[in-house]
Amino acid sequence: MNIKARLIDKKEEAINTKSYRFKPSEKFKYKPGQYAVFDLGSDGKPFAKPFSLVDPPDTGIIRITTKLTGSDYKKKLDALNEGDEVKILGPMGNFVLEDEKNEKVCFLSGGIGVTPVKSIVESLVNAETHPEITLFYSNRAKEQVTFKEEFDALSDKLEKFDVVYTLTDAKDQGVSDKDFETGYINAEMIKKNRADYKECRFYISGPPRFNDAMKNMLIGELALREDDIVTEGFLGY
Repeated sequence: MNIKARLIDKKEEAINTKSYRFKPSEKFKYKPGQYAVFDLGSDGKPFAKPFSLVDPPDTGIIRITTKLTGSDYKKKLDALNEGDEVKILGPMGNFVLEDEKNEKVCFLSGGIGVTPVKSIVESLVNAETHPEITLFYSNRAKEQVTFKEEFDALSDKLEKFDVVYTLTDAKDQGVSDKDFETGYINAEMIKKNRADYKECRFYISGPPRFNDAMKNMLIGELALREDDIVTEGFLGY
């Protein structure tokens, strides 16, 4: 599907991280967890990148959230003004919950790779039933954590949804804060928070090195089957 959309607004979510909300020219159907390609080109010359879709499909708004890296594309994205038009191609991707309403699920997310998880979890708020979900969410430091308020609110609304936040920056290793663990997501952290991990289906979303490390840990240290692991190389840098 190829549509046009106009920028509604933009908002800072965390340090060097912003959200951009677009109003599509027509209904844009997608599954929570999927992504789309956003083309900022002009005069027939494409200038495009893929981004995970942050909000559930029924909002009527298309939101992306990304880390501002200083690339030419990100500069042009951030320079958009209200009402400016972009082209959107999609949806794409298989990082979705299918018929798993009664399963046990763990998400392992690194940095801004958490964006598809927000769409998935938020879409379950009004569901009659949903999986027992734990999100393990890793960031370097507190100021880089995105959507914490939203995830905390979702944890209050959904009886079977919990978040384990962890910080890897050495400066934050000594934090005394009940909201955060410290260190990288590892086998012991998963065992401590999900004793039933062998019954869980794992979804991994983050930068390529994060994805590889998490998958190797799940298979090598926790002896999980590769068939029980779904990986999405995050597509928004």
